[in-house]
Amino acid sequence: MASNEFTVLCAVASFLWLSSNIQQHQLIEQPRISYILLFLAASLASFAASFILQWLRSRNGRLGGDDGFRGGALEDSPSEKPRRRFLTLLVTCTISRLEVFHQVSANLQCSKPGIESLLPLLVLFFELGRSQVRKEDYDDMGETIYEAIGKWVNDFVNDSHLIYILSIFLLSGGGYLVTTQHTASTYFCSSLDPGSLVVWMQWAGLLLDCSIVILSWRVFTWTLSTRARLRTLGNILLASAIGTAVLSCMSRFLQVSPPMSDLFRDLHSLFTLGLFFDGLVFAVFLGSSSLLIADGKPLPLVGILTFLSAIFPATQKIKAIGSWENLSPATTAFGFGLLCLGFSFFIFAGNIRSVLLIRRTILVLILAVLVIATTIYSIVKGSHTVNDHPLQRLIYDSRVGANRWLVQAATSNSLPVAVREYEARHHGRKPPAKFDVWYDFASLRYSPIVDHFAQIDSDLLPFWGLSPQKIREDISRLSSEPGIAIVKIKSGRASHNLGANSAERASLEDLVEMINTFAEHLPDMELAINTNETPRVLAPWDDVQNSISAGAGESKYYKRDTVPPEEKDKPEKDKPEKEKPSAQLFQESEATRNPLQSTITPVRTLREMTGLTCPSGTGMRSGVRWNTRDFCSSCAKPQSQGQYPTNWALYQELCHQPDLLRLHSFYMTSPKLRPLQELVPVFSKSKTDNYRDILIPLQPSGQPPNPSEDKDFITKRKALFWRGIVDRRSKRTTTTNQQQHDLIHGGHQERLVHLVNNNINHTIRSDTTLILPASKSKDRNNVDKFTYNYQHLSTESLNNMLPFDIKFTTYNGPNKAEMTIKPDSDSGDNPLKNQYILTIDSDSGPPPAQNFLSVLHSNSVPFYGSIFKEWYTERLLPWVHYVPVDLRWHALHGTLAYFTGLEPPEEKVKKPVDGNKKKVEKSRGRTDNFLGMHGNVLDGKWIAEEGRKWAGKALRREDMEVYLFRLLLEWARIVSDDREGMGFVF
Repeated sequence: MASNEFTVLCAVASFLWLSSNIQQHQLIEQPRISYILLFLAASLASFAASFILQWLRSRNGRLGGDDGFRGGALEDSPSEKPRRRFLTLLVTCTISRLEVFHQVSANLQCSKPGIESLLPLLVLFFELGRSQVRKEDYDDMGETIYEAIGKWVNDFVNDSHLIYILSIFLLSGGGYLVTTQHTASTYFCSSLDPGSLVVWMQWAGLLLDCSIVILSWRVFTWTLSTRARLRTLGNILLASAIGTAVLSCMSRFLQVSPPMSDLFRDLHSLFTLGLFFDGLVFAVFLGSSSLLIADGKPLPLVGILTFLSAIFPATQKIKAIGSWENLSPATTAFGFGLLCLGFSFFIFAGNIRSVLLIRRTILVLILAVLVIATTIYSIVKGSHTVNDHPLQRLIYDSRVGANRWLVQAATSNSLPVAVREYEARHHGRKPPAKFDVWYDFASLRYSPIVDHFAQIDSDLLPFWGLSPQKIREDISRLSSEPGIAIVKIKSGRASHNLGANSAERASLEDLVEMINTFAEHLPDMELAINTNETPRVLAPWDDVQNSISAGAGESKYYKRDTVPPEEKDKPEKDKPEKEKPSAQLFQESEATRNPLQSTITPVRTLREMTGLTCPSGTGMRSGVRWNTRDFCSSCAKPQSQGQYPTNWALYQELCHQPDLLRLHSFYMTSPKLRPLQELVPVFSKSKTDNYRDILIPLQPSGQPPNPSEDKDFITKRKALFWRGIVDRRSKRTTTTNQQQHDLIHGGHQERLVHLVNNNINHTIRSDTTLILPASKSKDRNNVDKFTYNYQHLSTESLNNMLPFDIKFTTYNGPNKAEMTIKPDSDSGDNPLKNQYILTIDSDSGPPPAQNFLSVLHSNSVPFYGSIFKEWYTERLLPWVHYVPVDLRWHALHGTLAYFTGLEPPEEKVKKPVDGNKKKVEKSRGRTDNFLGMHGNVLDGKWIAEEGRKWAGKALRREDMEVYLFRLLLEWARIVSDDREGMGFVF
């Protein structure tokens, strides 16, 4: 009994591990080679377990005892002895199932959730058919067809235990309901995708799953010892691996594929080790499952695993009741009730005495309490409304926070106060030499920010752990890197080394001109400047933290609590040398062996490099998120309040957001130049949170528009305007078919244009969730008063009701037919004629600074979406100077509706009898009732005015010079051999 309970525990634990781990597994990056290696590892583990049992001389024969799985409501009889072809058929089904899984996962955005929950029904139908066949009375050959049907119905009612059958229907139905309640991602299924075929393949996969379960039962039931079962399992896995390899080779002859060497080139040690470990877990799952079904029937184990597969998404949906992610609390509660009721009937009717060491009576009692609690919770939370729109409170709180931030950023009103404030913010460290000159420089330029330069501190912190000599050597080596220019400051003058024909010469000339306004106060030094818009320094997390730790330990001004906790506990012998990089970028052998290869970075390699820049245990360090169909709630929730981003700094920290690896084009295109995997001093104009470049003002600030062209906010056209350009024809790329597929369906620009212009999902109906008035009343002053809640509306209808003007001016990509394109010659519109202007990242970098800053200087409201930071990012506040937009686009409609209002088109309004509610026609014949919402125009006007006034104060050319002067003073101290002696002294 105990051994069987342990076997069940192994099966369930390994199943849960595999289910959770597959979400971020690299199977999606290299599917077939991963399947082969996974099955080979599981096969070796099975053979090893078989040999160990033989070595231990374990007792052969069937596993005895009542394990709770052998019983059942249907007739308990052993399966017929399997024919030899059953093994071949089982291997064939396994290989076919892998291929179906590969094809479905490659087009997961077109799939339907919940189909897998119906597996117990198919297994039940098999057992029903088998039990009836064994009861056929072949002696009565003279009965009529009607008599035969009547006898079959009578036997079915009296002998098939309807409770057991009913439990399976309830279990599958409840699982289907809770798993179909998913929040869809904007990763879209286009008209060019095989949407219907994907759904049919899901059904085919379900049939294959049922066939594999039944064939495995037939094979393992007649295998007479545990050792023999493990050996048989190993043979099946080995044959499946070989068959998959053969199929993979055949497919390469039928379609254009990368060289075979590319499949193995990126099989690094961590990937192989992960696959090997997963292969061991996979072997544990298959081995324990084969032992369980061999001594009983397959349905009990299938039922338990189906229940576990559904209970976790059900729990997440219950927690989300009342939020924007779950607007159907009744469906959630009903589905959860069916799931628990069906499982309770199932374990009693199937004579399963315990599950995971929990007695069935106790388990049923727990499930009953959970169902009652869920029902009450759904009633209370499901009808939840709020008196104010969330954005009203969010904008108000942001106003208050902006005033506090400004006080904190400009505390000092004299040099002595500025020195004390500097020391307080830097753990007692004195300001750099010539700080008094910088303070006077900033004061003469009326800089509104004197004390808050957190971006400079963050950028420079790791370099305190490197010696000045090493930094100077790195700069010398960087001078030979492509895309790196050198700015030299010597004898109080700055110059650069770019030629007259260089395309980047203008920006370097502008930078040198700014430096020369204060260069006389700087010591001689050289700066390595990245001339591309893509950042370059992608140093691993461990190297950066070791450098920070070394710098904190060396400097008398840093407290030890600045060292990350994981570094505190690390033994000294395990710490690398202070200046030893983890990745030797400047290896002569690599550049000499293949100079071209040293500059090409495949997308998969870029993602792996990015993952290494994150702490252990974070989502991006674990890998790419596999499920593109469903919205990643855990990725967006930390920085959001409901749908709306509240912590923009946290949003730009990407390590907890692995879904962006397949939702942002930057991570789906190969960079022009290979990232540098060593902590080296490169100054760049922009970077994401993963990069360690030092931000520097490298482009002219935006200038206020001509007053004659910029109207007052109220008189502008009420629309959200955006024009995009995507031209990938001339770009060198090393993307695979899967990554190209991701770029077409998941690129942030493609998703935007598809969402607001062509939102038709060819397998499921597309709805959008936004907060709208739920009821209307009058207050004491006879003023309309609303309550709000989240509601579903057809995305197609919303696109017609909201003033979107979002299109490509140029699009050259494989899915050009799906994109809405409006050439420049046809648009003829100045973007600043619109009240709202969307500025978002390009494929390779942030929004053009000139465009974004020009919008800030205007009377329009910038809707800003970017994962990139620039020198001015920290001094712009969301919901005060701009409207932040999450590039997942799940809140775009709701955010725009708050400012512009939401009124249905006249031709789609049908007034009911009460004249209050409006009925909006929805796609596919469905309708919704909702109250019209007035736009908050004054909030939009206030944000436009605040952004314009602040840009005129804090984003001028003078502010760029102040920032640059402060940065270079700090940098001069770091590269000096006398760091501690370069502090400012009165």
